[in-house]
Amino acid sequence: MNIFRCVRLRAFGFVRRAGVWIVDHGSTAPRVICQRLGDRILLTFAVAALAAATALGQTVPTPPAGPKPSEFVLRAPANRIEAIASRHALTLIRPVDGHPDVYLVTRNRPATWGLGVIETDQDVENELLTDPDVGHFESNGSATIAETKEAPVLSESTVVILDSFANRTLAGFFGTTVWSGYATQPATQIIKVPEAHQLATGWGVVVAIIDTGVDPRHPALQGVLVPGYDFTRDTAGPASEWLDLNESTVVILDSASASILDPSAPVSLNESTVVILDQAAAASLDRTLLPRAFGHGTMVAGLVHVVAPAAGIMPLKAFKADGTASLFDIERAIYYAVDHGAKVINMSFSMATASAEITHAIDYASAHGVICLASAGNAGRSTVVFPGGYRNVMAIGSTTATDERSGFSNYGDHLVQFAAPGEALITLYPGRRYASASGTSFSTALVSGGMGLLAQLEPQVDQQTAGRDLDDGAVKRPGSEIGNGRINLDGTLRPVAARTTTPPLADTTPPTVTLMSLTNGVTVTGVQPLSVSASDDVGVVGVQVALDGVNLSAEQTSAPYGFSWDTRTTANGVHVLSATARDAAGNQRTASVAVTVANDTTAPTVTLTSPANGAAVTGTITISASASDDVGVAGVQFMIDGVNQGAERTAAPYQAIWDSRTVPNGVHVLMATARDPSGNQRTASISVTVANATTPPIVAMTSPADNATVTGNVTLAASAYDDLAVVGVQFTLDGANLAQELTVAPYQLTVDSATIPDGVHVLTAIARDPEGNQGFAEGVTLTVTNSR
Repeated sequence: MNIFRCVRLRAFGFVRRAGVWIVDHGSTAPRVICQRLGDRILLTFAVAALAAATALGQTVPTPPAGPKPSEFVLRAPANRIEAIASRHALTLIRPVDGHPDVYLVTRNRPATWGLGVIETDQDVENELLTDPDVGHFESNGSATIAETKEAPVLSESTVVILDSFANRTLAGFFGTTVWSGYATQPATQIIKVPEAHQLATGWGVVVAIIDTGVDPRHPALQGVLVPGYDFTRDTAGPASEWLDLNESTVVILDSASASILDPSAPVSLNESTVVILDQAAAASLDRTLLPRAFGHGTMVAGLVHVVAPAAGIMPLKAFKADGTASLFDIERAIYYAVDHGAKVINMSFSMATASAEITHAIDYASAHGVICLASAGNAGRSTVVFPGGYRNVMAIGSTTATDERSGFSNYGDHLVQFAAPGEALITLYPGRRYASASGTSFSTALVSGGMGLLAQLEPQVDQQTAGRDLDDGAVKRPGSEIGNGRINLDGTLRPVAARTTTPPLADTTPPTVTLMSLTNGVTVTGVQPLSVSASDDVGVVGVQVALDGVNLSAEQTSAPYGFSWDTRTTANGVHVLSATARDAAGNQRTASVAVTVANDTTAPTVTLTSPANGAAVTGTITISASASDDVGVAGVQFMIDGVNQGAERTAAPYQAIWDSRTVPNGVHVLMATARDPSGNQRTASISVTVANATTPPIVAMTSPADNATVTGNVTLAASAYDDLAVVGVQFTLDGANLAQELTVAPYQLTVDSATIPDGVHVLTAIARDPEGNQGFAEGVTLTVTNSR
């Protein structure tokens, strides 16, 4: 029978006096309705009280509408679930798949809800927990993505890492092509991922990621995603993040033309995420419409993948794009991961309080040998959050690029078990894009990837032994309060590899290797691209190219294996080019070819044909050269006193226009350098004497006279002289040109003074010589009086 607190009866005019509930109706004598039974009364007494109140003529107020029924998680024997629901007026919504002893339920509203008798969630929990058939009962609480609750505050040292966004080169990465900034980022160097890949890649291991989903179309994740589940929509499949966006935003972010090689810049989406967007997307994207946690699951998956590139990734979407999830969906996701073969569960989220149901689920995972990891939180405090605070979960904190504890990371040797870099990590982002992400969520992803490597080497590893292995290899940071230290995957895996009989240690088969771009006996010249194909039954860890036994460059550790050889640095003749492939066990195989280097070593001939050597030059002149080569002239570059005169001329006739007035008078050196396709060069030079005129012409006004008063037509006249020649005289009135420049003597001009306003004006003349020197006549003053 339902019970309610008597205090709720006050809504109907009931009061309690000396422990007795009565209805108080003005002058009417108070009537006893029920005796107090502790702090509760039976529903029948409440109904009787209502009837008494009505009989007395009291108006019963209409209470406000009740809240939406709350959800709860019920754990009980499967064969008792329905009976419990019947006894306590519960509606069964759904069980955890494969676990019928755990149900999501709601409390039905009682028939007397309209009486204003409102029960709290705690009332319901207290009631159910007194039922001996109930194993556990709790509210369906919520959890949040760590980076949406407390935003990480980065240290300035991370600016250096963000500078890597300027690099737009691509690199081969375990069968896919990715941005090199992602594959070779500093964080992976810090935790020794390249060295760890010599021992394991995560092959055969599944890492489940309980998060916002993933971009199932991201090229870097193709071939590693395993079937997942969207618990927010109850659908099996890719658990796509895209379903949380409106269509217009999807079109912008998932543009088919998007490429990391597009002209782009880092764009800050929130405090923890900086994304590479091309200019068109950055301009059209309304960031206010982008949910705060969108992309979080893809970013976490990208960091798991960069550490464990061969591991399967199981996306379990329990979180919406706003970063929130229900306790029940998280619980379902944990059970799903364990029941569908995951070895590692990444939980980059937090809850403020512990949940007995999540504890049950994690205990279930631990009992099945599954390793669970969670973020320690970004509040920068010594505080516990869940699930990181559970006994069977590794709580992961964040460190900087300089190996210090991140200022935003929660800390405490009893609260954080391990740490990993968590500032400005380079990872994947929906829409074939990349991002820089910061926070303990992403530190956790790196460690989860490391657990994928460890599980490949030691398939029976569990939570406890994984912790010991990480501890053995961790870099200790006394005083940093990051638990057992910052992870070092090479230090963790090598002792494990030494005591196991996994394929990398037992491998005795060398790789296969082929020089794809060259055949035996071929003749080569110039810069030669070299392409090498290599494969191995376990995995190729490096390819090295050598010339005559001397390495041409550093070993390449990921496909595609491409090199460049400048044959011009090698003497003409026969040489041996070799490519050596190496696997993780140290097995090697070499392929080689003999090639003939036949580079052109003869420089072109070149002659300056104009002007003549020793010539005197003035003004603008044409410099000409002739050039020839046994193979061909690639270009001729003209220079004046060693400085390039314009761009290289790539076709005959080879000429350059030079204004000699840009240099001082005197002797100058003109040069022409001819270049052939092999880079051979030859230079010809001559000396010339620049003798430009620098004396300006002499010019004087001869008419009208100074201070003349004029009306009607007026004749303007000037005399001009120059040591070279006068090429023009320009008359000006008050500084403005009058008519066109006069180019022949006599320098005279008739002007109708009626077109000039009455008053005083200044008239002058400017003479110009062939070199552009100008002479100015002393101005004369004239007064125009046409209207008087």
